[in-house]
Order: sequence, then structure tokens, then C-alpha cells
Amino acid sequence: MTRYLFLVLLFFSTNIIAEENPDVKPQETEITPLMIIGVEALFAVNSWMASEDPHTYGGAAALLFPIAGCNELYCSNLIAAESLALYNLSIDDDKTSKSEIFKNNMIAWHIFAGVVGLSEYLIEDKDIKLSFQPISTGGGKIVFDYKF
Repeated sequence: MTRYLFLVLLFFSTNIIAEENPDVKPQETEITPLMIIGVEALFAVNSWMASEDPHTYGGAAALLFPIAGCNELYCSNLIAAESLALYNLSIDDDKTSKSEIFKNNMIAWHIFAGVVGLSEYLIEDKDIKLSFQPISTGGGKIVFDYKF
């Protein structure tokens, strides 16, 4: 099970980066019913894998989600994804049923989709900065600057 989990996560986490032609404007993607069904199926498969073995899924997700893509504009997506991985790593198998883990992961994936959509809507072509600032008493804080 673990090796299949890693293969599936690796397959769905890869991101291809290519040079963009500055003269060509990207087309907006139209959301179709088939696309919605496909995304819901991916959410269900990921939630099922997490319910079968949450610690393995959480560990693999924590390692693979950063590979899936975080650029200077969309680090909020990575923060949301890593929160999902941390949730799965912190689950107590003895106190939480598989169906509850599945349900919570489905909710989390939908929240993640909302964060991605909101990020793309708010951050598109804006001047933003994401940085880490150390605190004198120890630790640090993540600072997100966004100009309206």
C-alpha cells in the first residue's frame, strides 16, 4: 500500500515548468462538469489513501507537496497543502475512525481548492511579497504583504 501511495502522490504532484512567450496571453480555462467530476474523484482518492494510512500519507504529502509547486505568487497554496499533511501526521489512529479521517480530508481538500481559487483571483498580476522574519525572543513569523 505504501509504495502505491508514493507512486500516486508522485504522479499527481509533478509540475512542469516551461518558458513563457511574453507575446501570448494565457487563455482562461472554462470549468466543465467533467472537470468538476475529475477533481472530486482526485479529492476522494486522496482522502481514501489518507484514511487507509494517515501517517504515511501525511509524511509523503509533507515531502511531495513542495515539489508540486510553490512559486513566489502562490505560497499560500503550499501553506494550505502542508496544513493538510500536518493534520494527517497528527491523527491518533486509535481515537479516529477511517470514515472520520476520510470526511475530514474531503473537507480539507475542498478548503484547499478554495484557497487556490482565492489566491489566483486576488494575487493575479499584483505586487506581493512573502517573507520569513525572525523574532528576537526566538522563532519567527511569516509575513505576507499584498498591495491593493
